Amino acid sequence: MNAEEFKTKSINVLKGNARELDHMEAVITAAAKKKTDIPNLKDILKELSDTATECRRILAYYDETEPLPDVVRLALVRVQEAVGSCTSALVHHYSKTVRG
Repeated sequence: MNAEEFKTKSINVLKGNARELDHMEAVITAAAKKKTDIPNLKDILKELSDTATECRRILAYYDETEPLPDVVRLALVRVQEAVGSCTSALVHHYSKTVRG
């Protein structure tokens, strides 16, 4: 795979991760409002983990071969925002449902 193909594939994968995490955030937020269990929590945690792994892989590629293109950097920032929102929703859910 050449550099241009890797860039295009990376951007598409990151966009897909961001969309999936945005959807999962909505599911978590709805569960928090209802004070119910989060459906498919294991899948959400796996998606967060897989997204982090993908980001590491992309950053390692660019660290080793060439500078990080702006479009990839922007896609990484968007994924970071989605990860942050999803994890914030998880914290919000647990603060609403866990009795301490």
